[in-house]
Amino acid sequence: MATLSESATWVAGIYQLETTDPVLGGPDGIDNLQAKQLANRTLWLKNQVESLGNGKQPLDATLTALAGITTEADRLIYSTGIDSFAVTPLTAFIRTLLDDASATAARNTLGAASVASPAFTGEPTAPTAVPGTNTQQLATTAFVQAATATQTEKVSKTGDTMSGTLTLYNGTDSAPQLRWNNTLWNTYIDLVQNQIRFIADQSGAPIFPLIFDLSAKSAYVFGNAFWHSGNFDPAAKANKATSVAGYGITDAYTKSEVNNSLGGKADKATSLAGYGIADAYTKGEANALLNAKLPTGGGALSGDLTLTNGTATSPKIRWNNTTWNAYLDISGSQLRLYSDNGGAVSYPLVWNLNDLTMYAWGNQVWTNANRPKNTASLAVNGWWKDSDTGRIEVWGQATLTVANAVGSVADLAIPFPMSFPTEVHSLTFASVAGNATEVVENVVGFYNLTTGGVVISAKRVAGTQTGGETIVVHYRATGR
Repeated sequence: MATLSESATWVAGIYQLETTDPVLGGPDGIDNLQAKQLANRTLWLKNQVESLGNGKQPLDATLTALAGITTEADRLIYSTGIDSFAVTPLTAFIRTLLDDASATAARNTLGAASVASPAFTGEPTAPTAVPGTNTQQLATTAFVQAATATQTEKVSKTGDTMSGTLTLYNGTDSAPQLRWNNTLWNTYIDLVQNQIRFIADQSGAPIFPLIFDLSAKSAYVFGNAFWHSGNFDPAAKANKATSVAGYGITDAYTKSEVNNSLGGKADKATSLAGYGIADAYTKGEANALLNAKLPTGGGALSGDLTLTNGTATSPKIRWNNTTWNAYLDISGSQLRLYSDNGGAVSYPLVWNLNDLTMYAWGNQVWTNANRPKNTASLAVNGWWKDSDTGRIEVWGQATLTVANAVGSVADLAIPFPMSFPTEVHSLTFASVAGNATEVVENVVGFYNLTTGGVVISAKRVAGTQTGGETIVVHYRATGR
């Protein structure tokens, strides 16, 4: 089988076969004309692509990385790693320092004092003495902080990071609140008796987006029960990812860069005499300020902690471990619990405080319309439950027989049609004697009232009759 010969030429147009064309093969046959024209174009394009590399710089990772840098005035390119670059400001002042030929010229540019007998103005610094020094040597703020190390690990009121546990405790069964504020809402978290409560208000009556009942192992969204320990199996849920992206920090100086900068500084005097320094704290003043801070290693607050910045998005409270960052804040009308692991942010829970909805990872899991409905069993021995308040009402009837002798007692244990999960509020009952033709007198009461039932007791106090008397007791109990 022969092949068509090819020529590296660009054919302006491709021939269209006509219905009148004869069937003709061969190198110049009409049936091979289109294929020949396309083959010539393909060979021409191949030669053009191969010639593109002639006289070109070979691909280089360093040059590629540099080509990706956007330059602008007063910026200096520097390496952040292998084949990785960034830009940093290079001010006119730094350029005047870089062209200095000697240390003296550099000090003059910097306005630094001479090493010998300097006279300082402004805010002079000095070498930090070793801990325990007790001389006329200048005590720097670093020396003061080292001397009061147990008092310096405090959390700033304007925002900080804690590596330990934050404990809110005031010695009662109502713990202090952790609070967020923005221009629209006030939100709180507290622990009252056996309930962890998420609370919000607009300077009026509070609402409760979420309450966890630790004793009953149940949860409520905007006052509606939607969770108890028996209606969910965590083992059926998928595990989350565990990988962490690199940090890629480029806005910090290295130790060598800091040391090089400090190497050009002059040694300072060792006493305060003659300088008239009035802008330094005394130890007592420093201790008073430090004592108002919370240690970064953890501590206890005796009052509410309020996070507010006067905007629609409040400051956040943050938790960190080696894998995840977790946050809690209020943005507009949304109370948000969200997280990241160095990458994109995800939102495990978001509550909309206006329309009383809740979202888990972007999916709506609660609206006020899907709150639980009231349920009941309308049998003779039945029950009814209000799902809004948790109120339960049970009713029923039971029969017991009292022997025909004054002083006879009959007891009957009655189990409720539904047990009360928490407590019984009230019990009422009425009794009907089975024999209305004979005059007798019985006293009916109850004892041993529990969340699961009650014991009804009847006693003959007067009268006689033929045989024992059957008594029907109708009861009704309420609780939660």
